[in-house]
Amino acid sequence: MGACMSSQEMLIATTDGDVESFHSKFIEDVKLGEGEFGVVKRVFATSDTNKQTPLACKTLKKGMTFKDNQLYPALPPEMLRGEIDMLRALKTSVNENPNYCLQLHSIYESPKVILMVTELCGGGEMLEYVAKQDQLRTEDISRIAFQLITAIDYCAKNRILHRDLKPANIMFHSDSPKAQLRVIDFGAGVQDMEENKMHTTFAGTPFYNSPEIFQQKYTQKTDVFSVGVTLYVLTSGYPADSLQKAFNLLQKSKRDLKKLPNMPQNMPESFYDLLNGLLVYHAKNRKTAGELLNHPFVTFHQQLEQEEAEEAADTVVGALPTTPVPNKRPSMLKSQSFSVNGAVERHTLMLSYQSFERSLTTLLATMLSQPDLSRLLELVQKAQVAVLIEEEGTEHTTGSASEQAAPLEPDQLGVISLNRLYEIVKTDLNNEDVINRAKSLPNASSYIKFAYHTALLQDFVKPAYQNNNTSTTKEVDVDDMEFDGGKLRRHSHMNNNKRLASLGGGSSGSTMSSMRDLSKWSADAKGSGSVRGGGAMSRLGVSFRKGPRGGGMNRAQSVMIAGV
Repeated sequence: MGACMSSQEMLIATTDGDVESFHSKFIEDVKLGEGEFGVVKRVFATSDTNKQTPLACKTLKKGMTFKDNQLYPALPPEMLRGEIDMLRALKTSVNENPNYCLQLHSIYESPKVILMVTELCGGGEMLEYVAKQDQLRTEDISRIAFQLITAIDYCAKNRILHRDLKPANIMFHSDSPKAQLRVIDFGAGVQDMEENKMHTTFAGTPFYNSPEIFQQKYTQKTDVFSVGVTLYVLTSGYPADSLQKAFNLLQKSKRDLKKLPNMPQNMPESFYDLLNGLLVYHAKNRKTAGELLNHPFVTFHQQLEQEEAEEAADTVVGALPTTPVPNKRPSMLKSQSFSVNGAVERHTLMLSYQSFERSLTTLLATMLSQPDLSRLLELVQKAQVAVLIEEEGTEHTTGSASEQAAPLEPDQLGVISLNRLYEIVKTDLNNEDVINRAKSLPNASSYIKFAYHTALLQDFVKPAYQNNNTSTTKEVDVDDMEFDGGKLRRHSHMNNNKRLASLGGGSSGSTMSSMRDLSKWSADAKGSGSVRGGGAMSRLGVSFRKGPRGGGMNRAQSVMIAGV
């Protein structure tokens, strides 16, 4: 991987030094992850002789980056500066209460790279964190709600809009049940110079977006809505088997949130009340994050801890025994404290599905020719339009036109059911072999109704002007490849004439001749599964930004602080 520099300008006005200064202050440890724009390593301060406080350092290459025969445009300087400025604005002192936003430690810059040192979060993204727990209790959801709303409130006080709040952008310090969270990835964010500024730029991940984002007229309250969607996913699991239905319900002005897919029906009423408050359709009627901090469910975990502490104080060693009260009923708080049935299992299932989804993408990218991949995406888009029309007719029939969001684009969610995807590949592309191999992957039958994120395939479809004129189909040597965050990566020792997928026309079935069990090499990037590189591909959809005049979608070239 190399960087193509058009200039040697320094992008950050104020830094903590150059690369040499960084190496004098930090000791680099293991690599945590790698993306198109940089590498993330665990580091320790040289003063931390016992290595008690691990940090994360992301090395961002400036200028265009050439990697695996692909040329990536440079990260826009204004985006780099913007995210660093926001992280600096969100930095707190040691004596302050945590604001639950990613804490920037220091910045170093040379003519070729920027090094960002931040705190390290080893507990993983939200879905991974929950999947590691024995159970998810109501007080855990309350604690996470409190920390999320506190983070968004702190952002609002600093006139910062995150604009892409979702489980993938929430990480935890450790695996412990009461670990603190951190809101990360402010690459799609913006910092205002004035209060209550109205924004018109489309940003974020559609499933988590507020209605006003689609109308392209929004303020800081858009982040409040995203908190609501995130808490729904935390409690109920990502609704991969009914994504469009969940999306339609969330985007309606009049709806019963208890009818959202997989929504537990026995949660405390205060939880549903909080969710309704967060997901108010009209932004002008939606409360701010600060106004919601005192909501009964947001403070529920604190009240429960206080009650338990008081009870513990009454039973200290040496105290006189008290007469037990027969048939004593539990307090109101304790009656609302229980494990949410199936929550951990649903998150674990989603993690397994994401692995399957990447394996399926690998199959399609290697077994289909470039013309077939392009054709597949065209057919998928048509299928998405048909599903959208059907869903619009059944789900969006209540409320006046003014109460509904702007018309959805055909690929607003960018998903299609696996069942429909299989049908297209088998019938329209006449390739049953791909489907048979896909159905042989682990637990494939469990995912048949799940939503497949079609943006995963987009990386493998080359524009027409890039297609090779040759009609030869070259085989892929899977021993020299690994799957990395939605992209097939080729090791540096591969010959230039070996391609990631079939070239030109003709059948590509032979590309599988040397393949082994795909499930073994379609995992996450090397290192921790919670580490993300510089790409904007999310495990739950694609973040993107679109201009106010409705220009084409572009990947958000956000500076993801991988491993934190």
